[in-house]
Amino acid sequence: MPQLDKDSALIAAKLAEINAKITDLNSQAEALKAELRVLPVGKYEIGGTPALNIVPNRRFDVNKGLELVPEPLRERCYSTVLDPAKVKQLIAPALQEMAMVEVGKPKVVLA
Repeated sequence: MPQLDKDSALIAAKLAEINAKITDLNSQAEALKAELRVLPVGKYEIGGTPALNIVPNRRFDVNKGLELVPEPLRERCYSTVLDPAKVKQLIAPALQEMAMVEVGKPKVVLA
């Protein structure tokens, strides 16, 4: 395994420091949000200036939605799609590697 040069080692150390701060700040932010979640849903202001909006976390329930679609149209709601997990399951690990493609920027993962 190659050794990092001095400059790259300093950058990696700085990244580790920043990641630790981010983790701490995210934890603090979640604690504060937990305290604010006791407020009723709605918009809040401070001195006439918008300051906070408590919004319910909602998601579309496809089964409830399907119940609202008229019966003759329900067939249009279905599709056939390729399932990546099933394809991967049906080929040997060596062949799975052949199907791998690089996408986006390389990940930087601290050890």
